Amino acid sequence: MKIDLVYLWVNGNDPKWLAKKNAYSTEEKIEIADLDCQGRYADSDELKFSLRSVEKFANWVNKIYIVTNNQTPVWLDLSNPKVKIIDHSEILPAEIQPCFNGLAVENFMYKIPELSEYFLYSNDDMFFNKPLQPDFFFAADGLPFARLYKYKHNEFEGKWRLMWKNFRNQLDYWKFLNFNVARKVEKVTGKFYGSLPHHNIDGYRKSDFAKTMEVFAEEVKKTSFHRIREKDDFFRGCVNYYSLATKRAYLLYVKSQNSLVINVDEKDYEQKLSVYKPELFCINDHPNVSNKDRIRMRDFLENYFPKKSEFEK
Repeated sequence: MKIDLVYLWVNGNDPKWLAKKNAYSTEEKIEIADLDCQGRYADSDELKFSLRSVEKFANWVNKIYIVTNNQTPVWLDLSNPKVKIIDHSEILPAEIQPCFNGLAVENFMYKIPELSEYFLYSNDDMFFNKPLQPDFFFAADGLPFARLYKYKHNEFEGKWRLMWKNFRNQLDYWKFLNFNVARKVEKVTGKFYGSLPHHNIDGYRKSDFAKTMEVFAEEVKKTSFHRIREKDDFFRGCVNYYSLATKRAYLLYVKSQNSLVINVDEKDYEQKLSVYKPELFCINDHPNVSNKDRIRMRDFLENYFPKKSEFEK
C-alpha cells in the first residue's frame, strides 16, 4: 500500500503572518492561555528534524504533504518530488479563511488533492525514534490502529462544567477536548471511549476520515469558523473514537515505550529517551515554555538527528 504523510506547519515568527493572526486574537475570545499561546505557533525548525527522522526510520513513506498558511520553510527543497506544500486555500472553504486554528484545519486535511487512501498525520514536533514499518500503523487487513493511553477521563462525567473553571494548563485542555468528542461519538454510536488518544503520529484511512467529518458535519462547520482555538472545538481525535466504535480501527493501548511525550521545558531530553527507548516521541510546547527552552530543544534535535535529509536544500 502507498502511505502518505501529512504535516500542519506554521512559522509564527513571521511578522506578516503574526500581524494577520493578531487581527483575530482578542482578549474576549481567549479564555485560557493555552488556546492562543506562543507555543501553538513558534517555529524552532522541528519540522526539519521530524523529516530527518522520517528519512532515517520510515523511508517507505510515499508522498509528504505540508499544509501551510501561505508560508514555506526556507530550508525546504521544493524540487524534491516526494514533498509538496499545500496551502490552506487548496483545502479550506474560502469563507473560513484565514484560519489560525490547527484543529479546524486538521478536519479538512483529507481533502488534500491526490492524498492516498492510507496516510499518517504528524505534528511538526513528533519524531520517529526506531525503524518502523507500515504494520506499526495499519493491520494486515488495512485497518488502522487507534492508540490510546490507559488513563481514563471518565472522571469528567457530570463534572466538566465545574472543572473547566479551574483549567489553566495544556494537559487539562487536551483532556477536555478529547472528552468532548468522545461524548459526541457516544451520542451517535452508543459507545464511549474513556481513554485519551496518544499525542503522536497516527495512521488513518482517507475514507474513514471523510466519513467521520460527514457524520459530524455540524460540529465540523461550527469549529471551522473558529479562526483561533476555542474550548469546544471539534477535532480529528473524533476519527479515532468513531473508527473504533464502527469497527474501522483496532484499539491499542500505549505506554511510554511506544509513544513518549516530553515537554520542551524539561531539562534532559536524552536521559528520558534513553530510559524509555520509545518508538515515537514528541517534544511538546506549552504556555510555560521560554525562548531559551526552545533554543535548547533545537540544539538537542540538531545533535540527535545530525544528518541532513533529502528534503533540505
